[in-house]
Amino acid sequence: MRTFLVALLSCTPAWGAPPLARLPVPAPLPSSLLPASAVSVPLTGAPLIPVFEARTPVSPRALSALPSRSAAYTEESLALSQLRREAAHAVQYAHAEIPVLDYRRGAYNEERAREFMERDFVFSESARRTGQELLSLLVTPAALPLDSVPNPARHDFSLFGKSAAQIREALSGTGIPVYRYEDALKEAFLKGLIYRLADAATAATYQGVPHMVRLAFGLEPAAPQAPAAPTGPTAFSRALAGLVRQAHDLPARDELFEFTAQAAAAAIQAGRLSGQDLPDSFQRRSDALGFDVPALADALATLRESARDTAWDARAAALLEAAAAEGLLD
Repeated sequence: MRTFLVALLSCTPAWGAPPLARLPVPAPLPSSLLPASAVSVPLTGAPLIPVFEARTPVSPRALSALPSRSAAYTEESLALSQLRREAAHAVQYAHAEIPVLDYRRGAYNEERAREFMERDFVFSESARRTGQELLSLLVTPAALPLDSVPNPARHDFSLFGKSAAQIREALSGTGIPVYRYEDALKEAFLKGLIYRLADAATAATYQGVPHMVRLAFGLEPAAPQAPAAPTGPTAFSRALAGLVRQAHDLPARDELFEFTAQAAAAAIQAGRLSGQDLPDSFQRRSDALGFDVPALADALATLRESARDTAWDARAAALLEAAAAEGLLD
């Protein structure tokens, strides 16, 4: 019986199929007929049955919830990039040749100019000015002809524009911070509403209003006023001016420099110090700090506390004594 079964398995089946050991192996499907991600097993010589993965469609809401590329930038990296751009711009500006007359001739547009003139600039609850009122502070008796470049050696630039010291003097008592006013002037310059004059000899910059802008919006220079009776410098103004000269050599980010600049700005705003007494370089560094001008008494108290136990202690104490003698402290 056993012999019969062995012989039966080794013979050819009745239906004509070849032995199992000699069955041909089917050729695999060409890879070009299958998607790259559709087959779940590697292609081999063995017979395969492709298995396709089911894909769930993604809704537009889910796609919108994915983080964007800009979200990868943190606030610190953006701030660092901004500092680098500002530093590069400062280096480029320092090496550039500043023209005597700087004016954007093709930027003037009557519609945009009128929008600037009629806009309300709010500096505080009590300080609100229109663009026309802001530019009126720059109007001088004469307007510079824009078809020629003036010669600093032959022309007095103060006839055609206002310097930083004159602007600070005009803003005293108005409640308008100098740096906020300068921001408005930058916009006016980009719109072709004002020009700039650079005096390389004194390193001073004058800003004025062209004649065509004066005519279009009726800007006239202020009527001359009778000069006030000269009072002369007081003990307080002399002491503060002395501190300003000493602070001029300090770094701009030094605490004593910043508080001295605040005290000087508060004294000018209160009419106790003239902007003409301050060096232009000190004013430029002071304006770059961008602080709000405090009350004079508060500024002096802050300067006194900052100078305590330093080389400035005696000078700050003498300044407060002079201020108290003139009734400037509460």
